[in-house]
Amino acid sequence: MTTRTMTDDLFLDHVADRLAALPGVEAVALGGTRAQGTHTADSDWDTAVYYRGPAFDPARAARDRLGGRGLGDR
Repeated sequence: MTTRTMTDDLFLDHVADRLAALPGVEAVALGGTRAQGTHTADSDWDTAVYYRGPAFDPARAARDRLGGRGLGDR
């Protein structure tokens, strides 16, 4: 079995692209220690999603986009 690894930059690009593609999303920003460059391998990811329009429900948007499957469904 082949193990795929993703660099931090690729991971962030992937997550930001997916979030930015949701309806109403205007911007996605990185914060915290990763944005400051002081993170460790164990640091979490602090992201902010800026949107316009009615109440933002990322789970619903993902279900709609994925044809009824949720964010965690495979």
